[in-house]
Amino acid sequence: MRGNQPEGDRWTYDAENRSLKRDLFMPQPFQISPDAIPNEVLDLVEAKLADNFGTLRPFWHSVTWDGAHDALSPFIEHSLPQFGA
Repeated sequence: MRGNQPEGDRWTYDAENRSLKRDLFMPQPFQISPDAIPNEVLDLVEAKLADNFGTLRPFWHSVTWDGAHDALSPFIEHSLPQFGA
C-alpha cells in the first residue's frame, strides 16, 4: 500500500490469474497425519460445535512451522506452476 492506494495502482490482478493451463493437472496436496494436539482440538470442536456446517476430518493440514515448511517445496514445485501468470 501507498497510503490508501495499492502498490501498482491496481486492487486486483485476478484477471491474470485466470489463465489456467488447458491440460490442468493438480497434484494431491501434501498431507500429514495429525498428532495428539490437533486431534484433541478436532474432538473439542466436534463436541462443542456439532451443529456447524462442514466436516473436520480427514484433517491433513500442518499445524506447525516445520510441517508447513515441508509442504511448501512440493507446492512450489508441482502446484504453483498450474496457477495463472
